[in-house]
Amino acid sequence: MVVKELRVTCLAAAEGGRSSLPSLREGGYSPHLRPDVGPLLGIRFLRGRAGSFTANVPAFVSVELLYESTVDYSAMKSGAPIAVVEGAKVVGWAEVL
Repeated sequence: MVVKELRVTCLAAAEGGRSSLPSLREGGYSPHLRPDVGPLLGIRFLRGRAGSFTANVPAFVSVELLYESTVDYSAMKSGAPIAVVEGAKVVGWAEVL
């Protein structure tokens, strides 16, 4: 399992984000990441010390790269801004640490 560390900021519902933010207590939240260049990247948030996200407050999280053997994750470079998406909807932003 390949794990990356991210700083994630979820958008508030009024900004187009989710109406209820995901919990990190159980892990398993699996949106996609959309870098500026390249394919959508499948990830899964791992259980974190923080219980849940707060809109517009950065959270430091660990994610598992779900398809590292078949998908090119090279766009996930340190400092790279990446959209967190559910379908076509941007629900937050991430920065690779």
